[in-house]
Amino acid sequence: MLRDGTKEMIGSPQEIISNLKTPYQAGFFGSGSVIDTAIFKGVKKEALRTVLPHELKISKTPTPVSGVILKQYFKGHYYEVQVQTPEGVLFLNHPTLLEEKTKVYLELV
Repeated sequence: MLRDGTKEMIGSPQEIISNLKTPYQAGFFGSGSVIDTAIFKGVKKEALRTVLPHELKISKTPTPVSGVILKQYFKGHYYEVQVQTPEGVLFLNHPTLLEEKTKVYLELV
């Protein structure tokens, strides 16, 4: 992966998508959120990484990560949902339209 003529990342497609560290890198695969994944475990610090929309889902039970639905965009067979959390805006894919301003809990898939 190049950025302004400079190597940003080197690896197979699987290695690259599994090790995204910046919003620029995630932009090659759609919307992404650079977050500390420790927030999903309720601990302080783990590692910053880019979480892509297909790696998040709405939980049916409370989790350490909650937020409010901001916007949704129809993408054909799913909706890309923006959720405002204390850590920032996170993106996820969901099969149906949800009510905006609804509180939701998120988990990693």
